[in-house]
Amino acid sequence: MKNYVFPTVDDLNDGCGVLVGNLFVTAAHVVQEHDFRLWVDGKEVRLKKDDSILFKYKQAEDGADIAVFRLEGFNSPLEFDTSTPQTDMLLDSISYEHIVEGSPNTDNIFLDESRDCYKLIECNATIEELAGNFYQCKTSVILKPGSSGSPVFHNGKVFGILHGGQLGTNHCVFQSSSSILTLLRQAETLK
Repeated sequence: MKNYVFPTVDDLNDGCGVLVGNLFVTAAHVVQEHDFRLWVDGKEVRLKKDDSILFKYKQAEDGADIAVFRLEGFNSPLEFDTSTPQTDMLLDSISYEHIVEGSPNTDNIFLDESRDCYKLIECNATIEELAGNFYQCKTSVILKPGSSGSPVFHNGKVFGILHGGQLGTNHCVFQSSSSILTLLRQAETLK
């Protein structure tokens, strides 16, 4: 599963996303202002908001925070889980934390002491509360800003996408994959 979860590698924004089949899925707020840049199979892919096949950002219980892109030439075996979220369900969360340590040496670029990397974060998430298209989870690790758009899995299938959380706590809100599939069907019908 973790081989199909990607962080954006652009200095302008932080976020994650997941490749489900040939669809790249992330939170809409991750790509709202800046492109999502990722590396897939050694190739750079730039995703622009205007190129999405689905972009919805409405912060309400019946709303959405989702951006979906079709990636031609790329494919993963991952699928969406269509089951309904239930309280106390145990899920697997996979995301990345963008770590920047130290400070650049402005006098000599060859002695740059900063470190910029992405740390894979795998943890459990337990559903605590349901709210329309979203559900709140308590994660076993505190997820940091930059994890938005990362997936949670149920039985190896994508069960939701991270919308956000309470800063400094392990309470996170995910958009359900069933609502994402409904929005995708509606978008395809409108074309």
